[in-house]
Amino acid sequence: MLKGNTVIFFEDCSDIFIVEAPKVEKRSVDKPENETTIFAAKDSFVEDIDTNISLIIKRLPIPNLKVEPFTLGKLSRTNSKVLWIKGLASNEIVGEVRRRMEDVDIDVADGTSNLAEFIQDKPINIFPTYRLTERPDLVSRALSDGRVAILCDNSPFALVVPVTFWDNFKSMDDYAQIPIAASVLRIVRILAFFLSSFISPLYLSFVTYNHTIVPPSLALNISQGREGVPFPSVIELIFMTVIIDIIREAGTRMPGMVGYFIGTLGAVIIGQSAVAAGYVSVSLIIVIAVSAIASFAIASTTLVNTSRIINYFLIMLAGSLGIFGLFSGSFVILWRMSILESFGVPYLYPVVPIEPKAWTDIFIRAPFKMLKSKLRLTTDIDRDKPKK
Repeated sequence: MLKGNTVIFFEDCSDIFIVEAPKVEKRSVDKPENETTIFAAKDSFVEDIDTNISLIIKRLPIPNLKVEPFTLGKLSRTNSKVLWIKGLASNEIVGEVRRRMEDVDIDVADGTSNLAEFIQDKPINIFPTYRLTERPDLVSRALSDGRVAILCDNSPFALVVPVTFWDNFKSMDDYAQIPIAASVLRIVRILAFFLSSFISPLYLSFVTYNHTIVPPSLALNISQGREGVPFPSVIELIFMTVIIDIIREAGTRMPGMVGYFIGTLGAVIIGQSAVAAGYVSVSLIIVIAVSAIASFAIASTTLVNTSRIINYFLIMLAGSLGIFGLFSGSFVILWRMSILESFGVPYLYPVVPIEPKAWTDIFIRAPFKMLKSKLRLTTDIDRDKPKK
């Protein structure tokens, strides 16, 4: 009754009827704000869990789609539901998700965003072992691939588990256009992640220690651009990187066109004024701009923050040890990714461990006729096996 339902009692009867009749104020389904696409669907999740489930059922109207309810939060009593396709999702993964959901101990569950910290494999980890999405079509495709989805009331996002590192570069536009174009764009997203993470520390290692890693003519132009700059290169790079992140954060918090105006105006004026005053070099502004713009090309918003953290980490190492520090930090990051798991699935799978048949939807997007097989570690069936 506290949730707005109607309870009907009958005389001389121990059973009662509970009729769902709450009047809940909710916003209508709108376009995605964070995961925009060109050719894919234009609807997104809202804060009402029943509406969100209906958007998924509309795409997967099958009896094998299972929905298991949970109640989270000692005070909030937030409704949460776990979705998977029976016979397709791995029973071990479904059982692990169920166990972690039952172990959640929290007073107020605001939604899937803070729920993710309780159910992911390692809470202190820079790499997201889940995918947070506002797109019902992406959740439906993940369910059809044997994944598990988690929805919560009061949250317009869904959690998809397990995920691998390569899932962060997939967009629903990849499956709405020709394979060649989709493959090129996916490779561009992967390159964008490495540019946003590595181009700044690579530049720093050159100007501080390893001057011979670039052609002499380019080295001469960079050195001429640094004449008169009063700060060391590492201070100059960290300062401008922080300024760009502040401008981006300010633009995100401001509403609509105001945020766009602040972001554009701040970046142009501060960058041009800093160069004109001689505080920073022109080449540094180019490197910072490339790094910042490349981070926006990553399909998963949760991986954008990871790229920024890696960028700061490698800048510190490159500023102190040069190219040796950059390589050492890269090996540490690669080692960390190689031992990380998402609900029992290796984070670099299907590259490590290798599963060649799954590469048709990792670095490229092959034609749909070649995408019928499922990942061996995330599902209980193999579509490549002949039917008996």
